[in-house]
Amino acid sequence: MTGFRGDVSNYAGPKTLDSGGPILLQAASIGDFEGYVSWGAGLSRPGCANVTAGGSTLTFHFVPVP
Repeated sequence: MTGFRGDVSNYAGPKTLDSGGPILLQAASIGDFEGYVSWGAGLSRPGCANVTAGGSTLTFHFVPVP
């Protein structure tokens, strides 16, 4: 994700978030450098992400690859 401030840390929450979902197992903060914030997603099987945006919220819905 881009467009964040490059002179401060943009995310101060936990580095990893666990999920009880059937596809998403864990999400992890993997980078915050010069206005770019990166996350990784650990899936239980191959999948694709469907992303929707509303206000300041991004929602990621992972679906299995057919």
